[in-house]
Amino acid sequence: MEPQPTVFVVDDDASIRKTVGALAAAMDIKTEMYTTGEDFLKAYDGFRLGCVVLEVMVAGTSGLEIQEHLAASGDRIPLVFLSVLGNVPIAVRAMRGGAFDYLVKPCGEDKLWDVVRDAVRLSRQQYDRQLQRRETNQRLATLSEKEHEVLGLVAAGKSNRRIARELNLSERTVQHHRSQLMKKLKAKSLIDLVYIALTSNGQSGHSPIPPRKSKEDALLV
Repeated sequence: MEPQPTVFVVDDDASIRKTVGALAAAMDIKTEMYTTGEDFLKAYDGFRLGCVVLEVMVAGTSGLEIQEHLAASGDRIPLVFLSVLGNVPIAVRAMRGGAFDYLVKPCGEDKLWDVVRDAVRLSRQQYDRQLQRRETNQRLATLSEKEHEVLGLVAAGKSNRRIARELNLSERTVQHHRSQLMKKLKAKSLIDLVYIALTSNGQSGHSPIPPRKSKEDALLV
């Protein structure tokens, strides 16, 4: 069961908390409200589905400091700044820091609705990709050492004959390993298999793509 998204509101302005809360409720999305940056950071347990709507000038820890804290922890939850500050350098700093959007108060409800909806949608996409990577890495972990070697050579574009020669195997054995790779990794095609190898980045503890040792070796592929 997938987690449900949450809109986190970090603002000491009660009217803003009420407005964002009402919009989120209309989208059937739950909210968590905080009046200070410190309260939010203490309560936020990291890597949640949803988005954060925050004021730059929120009491205590500022919105930009919250952004820096989340970035340092690797958390990519979309941040929507809704601020009284229309200061261009601050807005540019927030956007360069990875903010999803920077809105200036007062902001129309239609605009806020669209931004929050799109931010939550992005968060869902990020969550789905993370889940897909986790599942792929779990499948990679089931491969034998020899299967990892074959996968790396397939991803490097080498033929069955070349793989058989490099690993001192028969071509039939290489074909069997490739068939097992397709099944274990649930790859629908060779292109799919290569994509899995290229995007896994060795997350299972193995490097799927061995480096070529020389220019001459590259010419033999």
